[in-house]
Amino acid sequence: YLGRRPFLQRMAPSTLVIDVPGWGKVPVRPNSQDHQLLNQMFVDNVYRLKGAKVRRIVDLGANIGVATVYMHRLFPEAEIACVEPSLQNIPVLKEAIALNGIKARVFEAAIGPSDGTIDLFLSSAPDCTSVVHQVDPVGVVKVPQISMSTVMQQMGWDEIDLLKIDIEGAERTLLTQNHDWLDKVGM
Repeated sequence: YLGRRPFLQRMAPSTLVIDVPGWGKVPVRPNSQDHQLLNQMFVDNVYRLKGAKVRRIVDLGANIGVATVYMHRLFPEAEIACVEPSLQNIPVLKEAIALNGIKARVFEAAIGPSDGTIDLFLSSAPDCTSVVHQVDPVGVVKVPQISMSTVMQQMGWDEIDLLKIDIEGAERTLLTQNHDWLDKVGM
């Protein structure tokens, strides 16, 4: 499959569903970024975790759902809140959730210290879209911004068992401003 990726980019539909043995079905686009995510997650096991009772997971920067599928398999009883601002990624993320029957809610927004709107700097690489200004963005769009307090409130949660953050450089702002919610995170 990986050796035929250039051919597939020319001939394939906008997404392909890869059945990862033992993990589930993962929709990917025929681009190198999505395929690197597959490799990081299912070959390199970069998020290999062990946790006792993980019931509530927040996936910040959920991208196309590769980490969501991975964490669902590690903790199948957990409910997952996925936060993703990119209009390129959201349909693929929702497909990954549906294909695997994951109990998840998608927040179509950027995560931030407060609720509102924020500029999202678009990149030609689908995994590099960020609210942090980039040197050569291919465009800028306004997107909703949601706070962790609002995510927790809308999920009906008073604590988070597992938090995954991959928000392309916006981590510092999230973790240093309006961060009382951090005391409610287990891992």
